[in-house]
Amino acid sequence: MKRTTILFSMLLFLAVSGYAQVAINTDGSVADASAILDVKSTAKGVLLPRMTMAQRDGINSPATGLIIYQTDNTPGYYYNTGTPASPNWVRLSDPVSGWNTTGNAGTTSGNNFVGTTDEQDFDIRTNNTLRTRITQKGQIETFNTGQSVFIGEGAGNTDDLSNNKNIFIGYKAGYSNTTGYNNTACGYQALYSDTTGKDNTANGYKALNSNTTGSYNTAYGHMALYSNTTGKDNTASGQGALSKNTTGSYNTASGYKTLYSNTTGKDNTANGYKALYSDTTGSFNTASGHMALYSDTRGKNNTACGYKALYKNTTGNYNTASGNKALYSNTTGNYNTASGNNALNDNTTGRDNTASGYNTLSSNTTGNYNTASGYLALANNTTGYGNTACGTGTLNGNTTGKYNTALGYKAGPNGNDYDNTTALGNGAEPDGSNKVFIGNTDVTWIGGEVFWSTYSDKRIKTDIKQDVKGLDFILKLKPVTYHIDKDKQDKLAGIVDPSKYKEKYAIENIKFSGFLAQDVEQAAKESGYEFSGVTKPKGDSKVYSISYSEFVVPLVKAVQEQQEIINELKKQNEAIMKRLNKLENK
Repeated sequence: MKRTTILFSMLLFLAVSGYAQVAINTDGSVADASAILDVKSTAKGVLLPRMTMAQRDGINSPATGLIIYQTDNTPGYYYNTGTPASPNWVRLSDPVSGWNTTGNAGTTSGNNFVGTTDEQDFDIRTNNTLRTRITQKGQIETFNTGQSVFIGEGAGNTDDLSNNKNIFIGYKAGYSNTTGYNNTACGYQALYSDTTGKDNTANGYKALNSNTTGSYNTAYGHMALYSNTTGKDNTASGQGALSKNTTGSYNTASGYKTLYSNTTGKDNTANGYKALYSDTTGSFNTASGHMALYSDTRGKNNTACGYKALYKNTTGNYNTASGNKALYSNTTGNYNTASGNNALNDNTTGRDNTASGYNTLSSNTTGNYNTASGYLALANNTTGYGNTACGTGTLNGNTTGKYNTALGYKAGPNGNDYDNTTALGNGAEPDGSNKVFIGNTDVTWIGGEVFWSTYSDKRIKTDIKQDVKGLDFILKLKPVTYHIDKDKQDKLAGIVDPSKYKEKYAIENIKFSGFLAQDVEQAAKESGYEFSGVTKPKGDSKVYSISYSEFVVPLVKAVQEQQEIINELKKQNEAIMKRLNKLENK
């Protein structure tokens, strides 16, 4: 009660005197010269008025700076920053008056901030060293990091901060880098293992994740060049592109999992979904297209362009495929060239084949040394080799035949296993092995500047006999004139010719002179003459043929026989004339 009386007396004294310094303590010390009220205690504090928010808002004309303690609705000390007529109560711990290092509450986005309110840059320091600056223009600058930028937990964790000029963005991007320079990594653990590699660019989840010292690599996409360690000058764009590459160099991969399995192969180029997917150590391959060279493992110097071109190739080398599924089934075949949709589609181990055109050599499996150019040329060939076909449908029926040559629309043998045939011209169809056909059944004239020559060297002939039949054979021949029924001839020859053009049947207007093959055959038989000028077909549904040049020999023999008869008659005539002369003289 006594202390209360004293305090009341002191306050009353102040009110009366108008000005004085007040000290409230238990040791009797005077108030500090700079304080109007000096409260001192080592055991007790100052307790300001306590009230609810409603009671606070009920204060009549609160003075600016008035302080109270609010007991509800975010309790705390509040002071009036407004005027008595328009109060504005602010919590003492509000960000407006300062940011707490342990966090702040009651902030309003757009109103409360950390930064400057004048034309000054905003600096952020660690260990009292400038690290980040936000300029008054809005740029974010980094300092004292060796001209590098690190954004993300663990990004550039071990960088020695020399002038490396690296950019690492993402969780542990460039985590292991020490002195590598001019690297850019963006993505989760991108370039994670790189230590001293330089001039690498990695963009995507774990892109170039395992690279340690490899340089000049570019990786874009999820796990692109993921396993690369020391390989250099690689470019990978797409999820999983060159994902397993370790030491291979000079590779370019663009597309989902392109060159996915490559480990040490070099100088490969892949463009398209899973192009060169299985290649491990193959080199100098180029693949462009969905799954082109997909299965290749160790093949080299292959070029594939098109959907699944060289799809199954494993170790085949020096192949070139251009077109949808060109050389699709090739596994180990070498030196093949396929250009066109499904060209050499079924080829597995065949080598040195060249196919140009839709479905050319599409059924070839193991046949070698074939060349086909034109739609469906050699389309059914499987194991035949050494064939050459040029033109739509040329040698289309051949399967196992070899050393055939066909030039012209649908030219080629009408059998599937004939060998060593030559067909020249539209629809030329040899009907057996070792035959040469020029032109089709529409042809009305064949010729040239000089005579046709046939090898006839005595040194190449054996079993020579002078048993040629002459007059006996020639006199049995029946020369005739005739016209040709083209459709009947095509039917017998097995030729299907749907073409239509102005002079297709011109041959039927020609009146030919010649022999009937069956008559010649019978004459030779009756003469006991094995005559090579008639070719008998295999089967009644095929067409006989005659080689008119073969008639020269029996005609010469016939002339010789006639000359012998003439000579004998001359002798007989001379004898008769001598006898007549003797009779006349008598």
